[in-house]
Amino acid sequence: MQTECPPCRARFGKFETEPEFRYEWERYELWRYDSAVEQRVTRAHSMANPSENGVIALLDDCDG
Repeated sequence: MQTECPPCRARFGKFETEPEFRYEWERYELWRYDSAVEQRVTRAHSMANPSENGVIALLDDCDG
C-alpha cells in the first residue's frame, strides 16, 4: 500500500491528548514543538502482516 501526504504543518500544542498521556507531554514539554513538511511525501507500507481483525487504520491529519 502507498500513502501520500501533501506539504503541511502540525502544531503539537493543538493536539488533543488523552488524559492518561498528558503527564508525559507536560514532563517533556511536547506542546512547544511544530512539524513542517515542505514537500509532498510518499510512503510505501508492507501489508505482509495485516492486523488480526482485518482492519487497517491510517492517520494522516495535517489541518495545521
